[in-house]
Amino acid sequence: MMRFSVLGSGSKANCVYLESQNISLLIDCGLSCKQTLLRLEAIGINPECIEAVLVTHEHGDHIKGARVLSKKLKIPIYANIKTGQSLQDVYELKNFKTGVPFDLNFKNGSISVKPFSIVHDARDPVGFEVFSNSQKFTYLSDFGKVTGLTKNAVRNADALHIEANYDKDMLQECHYPWEVKQRIASTHGHSSNEDTAKLIRECASPNLQAVTLGHLSENSNCPKKTMKVMAKYVDVASYDYFKCASQHKPTPLITLRSQQLRLVSAMA
Repeated sequence: MMRFSVLGSGSKANCVYLESQNISLLIDCGLSCKQTLLRLEAIGINPECIEAVLVTHEHGDHIKGARVLSKKLKIPIYANIKTGQSLQDVYELKNFKTGVPFDLNFKNGSISVKPFSIVHDARDPVGFEVFSNSQKFTYLSDFGKVTGLTKNAVRNADALHIEANYDKDMLQECHYPWEVKQRIASTHGHSSNEDTAKLIRECASPNLQAVTLGHLSENSNCPKKTMKVMAKYVDVASYDYFKCASQHKPTPLITLRSQQLRLVSAMA
């Protein structure tokens, strides 16, 4: 079974821990190396178990700790070629091609990864669909436009980490300069609470057990606003876990139920 924790998510740093079949990895590493290690230990994970880091794009809130962490733990960083240009001097850099699935093979097994293109103001930004043991985890952050690829990534996911960056009213009222507000709300910026809620409502399948809402802006959003909007579009109570992730502390370690357990529950 898969389990995961959002170690931190927000405008300053993003990092998710994912584990399946005794294989552990990180998606993005925007926290400092020290904070990443502390938060792994806080959820009961030995950092020495981490075998790789997948990187979505080159912005600092997603890669700040990657170089130091890769050297300390002697683990590879996986990124596409354009993102990899900002990841020099890491322990090992392995490139993938956007849109082309690949396997992460380790001594304890393998995990399949599908990097899909997203719309954001970075060189070649991606999200990830991670497949293992008949389950799918989708990581979708920093996207300004819903596309067919993002919809497909949400469909049939058992767990979803997805951006809900800003509240539309709070964005207009906050202190950001006008050009920053335009950039955030543009198709190459970020997803609003409402757009994310609509995407989940349209594409989530009965398989979906857990949703973590990430990358909440500290200046143009708040968890209370986010959850209020979600409740308008989504039956939040029907999920095992549906909460906002925090910039400052990790979520609990969330374990997904197997398909067999879900089938038994549905028949009971």
